[in-house]
Amino acid sequence: MGLHREHINGYDDFCKFFEKFESKGKTVHVYFSGSKLENGESWCDDCIRAWPVIEGVLKKLEGPSQEHEESETKKIEEQVLETKEEKPKEAKKTKEQENKPKEAKKTKEHESKPKETKEPESKLKKKKEQDGKPEVAMETKEQESKTTEESAEKEESNESYFIYVEVGDRPTWKDPKSSFRTDKRTKVMVLPSIIRWEGHQRLIGDQCENPELVEMLFTDEDD
Repeated sequence: MGLHREHINGYDDFCKFFEKFESKGKTVHVYFSGSKLENGESWCDDCIRAWPVIEGVLKKLEGPSQEHEESETKKIEEQVLETKEEKPKEAKKTKEQENKPKEAKKTKEHESKPKETKEPESKLKKKKEQDGKPEVAMETKEQESKTTEESAEKEESNESYFIYVEVGDRPTWKDPKSSFRTDKRTKVMVLPSIIRWEGHQRLIGDQCENPELVEMLFTDEDD
């Protein structure tokens, strides 16, 4: 699951962000919280209690991707070590070959001289197979390229966005005409709230403190 995070402060920046944001084919969740004070915490007590729960679920969802990257890195390191171990063996073998008596080498060269005879059918067949290898290699490369493209398309379709929105200070939020309350796309009446963008699912108030509900909202594919 490719999870991307965004942070927005205030309604104006909220509108600017979604004017440019392309949500088609993406899973988008928007979290609304009271703006942070100088101490770094929200003025909204309920938001303070809910955030650690939400953050915990987000990290859980991000976990598999990080573990996969670490696993791939470990595999590469093991391959490098194996390559380093093989090199001394090859060097030793080459040195032994250089130390063989010259007479034996001369005899071997004499014996290996080609006779003016037709190549056996087995050799001709092998040569023909080798000549055909470039076509097989090209076909394999095309298959790998196709698989990579399909994987990229699948990853893009699984993109998920979590957008943290600070709605403003307490007086701004308490105003019945607050833009976040009246905007048809949001209709936020309670803090904190998490909504599925362009969907019907949402969690409000203390529901955001329930990790099972939060994870269900983030992972449920049905609107």
